Amino acid sequence: MIADHDWAAFSAVTMMVNHWDRPGRSSGRRRLYWFITAEQAPDVHSLAERCQRQLARPELDHTAADGLHITISRVSAASEDMLATVAAAARARCAELDPFVLQVLPLAGSRGAVRFSLAPWGPLLQLHSALTDVGTAAGVATAKPTSGFRPHLGIAYCNRPVPAEPIQRAITDLRRLEPAELPVSGVKLVELRRENHRYRWTTLEEIRLGGVSDGARDKR
Repeated sequence: MIADHDWAAFSAVTMMVNHWDRPGRSSGRRRLYWFITAEQAPDVHSLAERCQRQLARPELDHTAADGLHITISRVSAASEDMLATVAAAARARCAELDPFVLQVLPLAGSRGAVRFSLAPWGPLLQLHSALTDVGTAAGVATAKPTSGFRPHLGIAYCNRPVPAEPIQRAITDLRRLEPAELPVSGVKLVELRRENHRYRWTTLEEIRLGGVSDGARDKR
């Protein structure tokens, strides 16, 4: 049902837009997010690469294996003390949540990207809700309520306005591929940046589900 809904929404798109042309993104403000990443999911890497080989188009910037991520929520700019408070509270809440496994389902897209659907949504919504509560309690707002959260995993970003139909047609056969599994054992608080039409980030905190934080990580 999730995959069918995502495909129907993408099928209604007539024109793709430049994903990177986003007002306000060059303001110099820190951009902080909660991410799930895919370092420990080689099957997801293989599925993404297979699809990207069939989508070798000049209007699409492919996401490298080390850049694959699921955005859970954005965190508003905050002081280091506030971020420490958020991380500590997130650690306590996430200790109550069990690790889970996602199915990376058929390709679909949006006006600015090609991306996989994900299922089940239940544990993702639970994680989003927990992190939203943590941010609200700490005075660090998130961008969307859980009711507006639509999880996905992007593998390519559109870099110019183009008709959507050729990309939709190219994706159709790839939707028949078997899904991959993405084990989720934690979530990361990252500082995001854009470099040459790619997303890169510094991991500030890594919070384990059902366990304790592994602390801050080195820069990627």
